[in-house]
Amino acid sequence: MMKPSLWQVMESYGLSTANMAHRNDPPHTDAVTWWNNVGRNYGAKSKEVRDWKLDSNNYVLDHYSLNRSDGAKLGQKYLPPKKVIGGKEIGT
Repeated sequence: MMKPSLWQVMESYGLSTANMAHRNDPPHTDAVTWWNNVGRNYGAKSKEVRDWKLDSNNYVLDHYSLNRSDGAKLGQKYLPPKKVIGGKEIGT
C-alpha cells in the first residue's frame, strides 16, 4: 500500500493529525535503527546524536497512525548507550 502524501493527509485529516516522522528511505534511516547502529556509540547527549536529531532532512510529516504503525513494524527497541570514554568503548 502506498503512503499518502503530506498534502493528502492535510486535505483529508488536517495538519493537527500529522507527526514528525523519521524518514526511512535511503540514505535516511528511522530513529531506532540509527540509534542502535550509530548513536548509542556516542552517548545520548553527544554532539553527534544532537546534530542528527536536529537535522530537518531526517524528518517528514506523516499521519500519526501511519507513523506509529511503521514504528511498531520495525520490531526493534532502543538499546542502551554504550559507555564511551575519550571516544573508546569500555563496555555496555
